[in-house]
Order: sequence, then C-alpha cells, then structure tokens
Amino acid sequence: MLDLWPRSLLKIIPVDEKRYFCYVMTAICLALTGILYNSLLWQQSYILSRGHFFISELREIVHYGRCPLCGGTRSFLSFLSGDILMALHYNMFGLLLFAIIYFLLPFRIAIVLGVDNLLLKKVRTVDVWVEKHFLYLLFVIFSLQWALDYMGILVWKA
Repeated sequence: MLDLWPRSLLKIIPVDEKRYFCYVMTAICLALTGILYNSLLWQQSYILSRGHFFISELREIVHYGRCPLCGGTRSFLSFLSGDILMALHYNMFGLLLFAIIYFLLPFRIAIVLGVDNLLLKKVRTVDVWVEKHFLYLLFVIFSLQWALDYMGILVWKA
C-alpha cells in the first residue's frame, strides 16, 4: 500500500506494526491535504495557486494523450469531496486507490493498536496482494478507462 511516512520519524514511534502505522499516517496526511485543497484555502497563496497552471502546461508539453495515472489526483479529490461520478470521469484508478486506502483505514488502525483476528488477517492478505499486483491493476484499469472513453460510455476527463 501507499507508504510515504518519513523513516526518521518512524524510528522514534514506539509501535510494533510500523508498516501499518506508516499506512495509517500516510492516509491521514493525504486526507488532510485533500481537505485543505477542497476548502480552497490554498487559493489565497500566490505560489500554490499558480502551481496548478504550471503542472497543466507541463503535462501538455511532456506528452500528448493520457497516462494510466492522468486525472488520478483530481479523481481522489473529487471522491474526497463526495462527487463519485466526477471521480470516475477523472480516473477510475484514483477511485480504486481511495477505496483501498480509506475503506480499510479503520482495520489498519486496529492492526497498529495490536488487535489480531481473522478479518484483520484478510486485510493483511489484501494489502500483500495489492502490493504484488499494483502494476497489473494499473494496466487493467487504464485499459478499461481507455476502452470506455473510446466507446463513449464514460468520458475520461483527465
């Protein structure tokens, strides 16, 4: 799963399940970032508000078309604000990533707290499977999104 937690901070945290602690803290930081973005407070900063235009222009210069992760961030933020249909239009993979990160978050918190039962073992199994098959999932969802867009069933607004 997604683990962006700094290792220097991890050394001073007294938990047994360090890997799941990293998952939980990464999910919380992503949620807080998304909430900040959706609150539009970032628009008050000149540097942060101009960064979006730079990234959009950079994307057009670097490649034409779409990559498997194009629209993923917007999809994630749309789902965080409750707009599921728009999240699907931006990128189906962002929606899957959101679901994996946040629907399993309470179970990961239980793992960090030391709870152990059959359900939590299944969560660990899901995490291992997703880690092993991440690129396959990305390719399958990219292909599906591209095909649905090509057929006009679900327009990809990446």
